[in-house]
Amino acid sequence: MKKILLMIYIFTISQLFSITLEDLEKSLEANYPNFKNSDLYDKITEIEEQKILSYLFPQFSLIGSFSDQSETMELPISSALFQIPETDTQRKQIVLNIDQILYDSGVNHQRRELSNLKMEIENDENVIKLESLKEKLFSLYFAALFQKEKLEIKQNLLNNLNERKKTAIKSKEVGILQEKDIYLLESEIIKVEQDILEAESGLADVYKKISILTGESLAVGIDFEKPEFTEKHSYRKEYDLFKSRILLLDENSTLYSKLKLPKLVANAQIGYGNPGLNIFDNEWNDFYKYSINFKWDIWNWRRYHSEQEILKVRKKILENEESAFSKNLEMRKNESIEKIKKITAMLENDRKILELRLKIQKITNSQFDNGIATSIDVIDDNTAVANTQISLRLRELQLLYEKLYNKKYIGEIR
Repeated sequence: MKKILLMIYIFTISQLFSITLEDLEKSLEANYPNFKNSDLYDKITEIEEQKILSYLFPQFSLIGSFSDQSETMELPISSALFQIPETDTQRKQIVLNIDQILYDSGVNHQRRELSNLKMEIENDENVIKLESLKEKLFSLYFAALFQKEKLEIKQNLLNNLNERKKTAIKSKEVGILQEKDIYLLESEIIKVEQDILEAESGLADVYKKISILTGESLAVGIDFEKPEFTEKHSYRKEYDLFKSRILLLDENSTLYSKLKLPKLVANAQIGYGNPGLNIFDNEWNDFYKYSINFKWDIWNWRRYHSEQEILKVRKKILENEESAFSKNLEMRKNESIEKIKKITAMLENDRKILELRLKIQKITNSQFDNGIATSIDVIDDNTAVANTQISLRLRELQLLYEKLYNKKYIGEIR
């Protein structure tokens, strides 16, 4: 049902004129190849349950044997009253052997716990791989936003320069401006058009990468909405994975402890042989026997103890890895906090600079329209405004990126 809803959701997205980061994340989930693995993991779990349960069922084995020996057993007695039968040197038997576990000290239950835990770990690993792809999508999404902003600013600059070119042509006709002013404007217009082509190419490349990642066919004209900032911290799935892996080691240690404990097994044999149970009867006979066997592994040269010692070392390694993971996150978080402070301070200056540049641009354009300023003045001031706007928009996106990244991908640190 979940997959059907996701497919309907993907079809709906393709009909939209704008898209959000959340939309693309859902598409990434739906089209992620390992997304189908969840059903396969469920299938494995079901098979594992059946396999582990089968250890509690009677175990049947068919055993055939043939042997020949140089001599047979002889009784060290003799009697005139009766003749002691001779036994054959050859033995031929076929036996159906049946073993039934009566008590295993919880070994089978422990195997089931381990199997379920392994499936949880594989699911967690799958989720972490997906989160890694979402992080790539996150970076690409902001790259697309910046390219969009840059393209818009460059297009505004181009429109402004084209307006100035029209004014320059009229001013030349009445002798206010020279022909070189028109040439200067035309060369700058070509340069800006090249910048626009470059920005469009960069945007198309980002769209293509996002399309490959999410499985969506995104038209370049579709708008990307700015993500909304939230104070809610995400939770790193890696911590669940560390916890599950450490628990798996503990459960394995418990299994080794239980393997040493007493076990009770019932055994039955139904056979047909020559001889049967009576070794003095050299005819083919059927036979049966049953027994209850007790086994206690009281000494195994510390084999299980050694395995448990290895598990303790592995557990310490995992704890160190978790600590290193937390420290790396802490470093990235502190780096992000410092970036946020730096960008916030620089944004204030960018806004002040842009305010002044817009005033200068307005004066220069007015002077140019009245034949006072030159084309060089117009190009310099309009380009300066565009570059300041690009710098401002970039820092605004960088600030949003760092804030969201901090909450979304650094998350809560242990």
